[in-house]
Amino acid sequence: MDFTCPASLTCPSCIMLRKAVDPFVQAAGDLEIHDVGIQLSKARNGRLTMEYFRKKPRDELREFDLIDISTDENRACPWPSITVEPRGVRNPDAAAQRITQWLETCKNGHERCQLDLAHQALPTRVIDVSGEGKLRLRVTDVYDEGRYACLSHCWGGLSVLCTTTSTYTSYQHHIPWDDLPTTFKHAIELTKRIGIRYLWIDSLCIIQDDLGDWRHEGSKMASIYANSYITFAAAASKNPTEGLYKPDGPERYFTYQSQRSDDQAPYTIYVQPQRDHLAFIAGVLPLMQRAWYFQERILSPRVVSFAESELYWECRVTQCCECGDQWPQRSFSEMPKPDISPYPDHIVSTQVNDWYKWQHLVKRYTRLNLTFQTDTLPALQGIATMYQQTVKSVYLAGLWEKNLLQSLLWRSELFGNRPNKYRAPTWSWPSIHGWIEWWPGLISVTDEVASILSASTIPAGLDPRGEIIGGSLVLQGRCIPATVGYRGINENFCPANCVRLTSGLHVGPGEWYPDISTNATTQTEILLMQMVELQSAIPKAMFFLGLKKLEDRDGTYERVGCARTENGGVIAAFRDHGEERVVTVA
Repeated sequence: MDFTCPASLTCPSCIMLRKAVDPFVQAAGDLEIHDVGIQLSKARNGRLTMEYFRKKPRDELREFDLIDISTDENRACPWPSITVEPRGVRNPDAAAQRITQWLETCKNGHERCQLDLAHQALPTRVIDVSGEGKLRLRVTDVYDEGRYACLSHCWGGLSVLCTTTSTYTSYQHHIPWDDLPTTFKHAIELTKRIGIRYLWIDSLCIIQDDLGDWRHEGSKMASIYANSYITFAAAASKNPTEGLYKPDGPERYFTYQSQRSDDQAPYTIYVQPQRDHLAFIAGVLPLMQRAWYFQERILSPRVVSFAESELYWECRVTQCCECGDQWPQRSFSEMPKPDISPYPDHIVSTQVNDWYKWQHLVKRYTRLNLTFQTDTLPALQGIATMYQQTVKSVYLAGLWEKNLLQSLLWRSELFGNRPNKYRAPTWSWPSIHGWIEWWPGLISVTDEVASILSASTIPAGLDPRGEIIGGSLVLQGRCIPATVGYRGINENFCPANCVRLTSGLHVGPGEWYPDISTNATTQTEILLMQMVELQSAIPKAMFFLGLKKLEDRDGTYERVGCARTENGGVIAAFRDHGEERVVTVA
């Protein structure tokens, strides 16, 4: 479209579009309306998108911006391609209406979601929102069933209203409405609006100053979220005071109100920069960077996320947003929701895939944030519980017994550090705080050259998938004494951060991965144990664990790193000079 055309001055559509683009032209600072052209197109969801561009770009690249055009709910707008503006994050009634529509579609059209729609066993405690003007904590019986919603939110370092041993009895009769933070109030009102009686909120349904209750309910986290009817995620809120809704919503550059003289109702058209889904898809909204939410999102059969500009829906079949865009399953942050469903037809059955999926989960999980580092295993406890139904294996502090030898070869992408409080034995990844990764190809095409004689952990509570207080691993394999030099260049010009064998050979940078950073200038004596051989590599690749003897525990070692090498001399040294040893790793 060309705004220099005389007809554009009288055409109603052209007048509207001209007014729509004018604020963007003015914001550019160096443009006039006749300097730009526009192009209208329909997105795959039928929504009208307008692209405006400089007729004479300042360089060889075409300069353009995209604009969203939408209208209000009364449907009086004469242009059918202009769809209703997403209002779920602005207006509670609009949110309830949209969520109800999504639920109806899920209920009537998604065969894979049907089992999740049945009434499920209620958690130990739920908030009963059905009373007029009265809110209470209900303690359920073991056979109680019903539909309930869950709330996922960021605590944000604030003192959130909690159930404690001192308030537990009184909250069963009445929870003071005025004491609730805004997000809780919004979630309670929304639960009632969509016709659900019960709501589960972590801070109110777990006795927060009772460690035994916290561990007991933590062991049920898989069923709490998996059995929920729907989960509300306060994705864009940093803390519970910010609420689910954003009344001001995204900035509108222009609002066009019709002044029609005929019998048709007036209408409003809203114009704003095109909505950016990137923050949600990339998982950078405040809640999505929280490690606890990682499992809450995966386990929940249906999630509605309250983002910055619109609502997002996720179930086992569909992922879409309020404006109508849809994505292929698993595109949002590559969430493997369907693959760990408790229902067999949703699970890819090959065991190799199961291990790869778990490693991918851990990789993503270790990049998220925890307020309390001791929560590393508890915040993954629900997923581990669900996953165990698929892999049928013993869970060992974040690893699985059936493929333990290969899984021991995790590495820290960035130098990690040991947490101040114990949370796992050194042979498992939760023992360090850092980003965890595995070498590709380790699971399916390796020749095991070491053996695991025994492996065990000691749980802090009753559930071995939660917090643990100890663990032991007994390995048998070929070993060679070696020296780790973390800093400086030694007399043989061996690079820093490498492992030197007693024969003078070394495993250098890019091959040796220490678990933790250190400022030590002295060299450290370790034992290098040969673990597996990668058969498909040309030349062959060999993988090792670096083990350091503990001074206060006779005959016991701690893991300090791992290595991969294609150095034929190193491989031959283990074949010719490696000593078969049995080693206990704490």
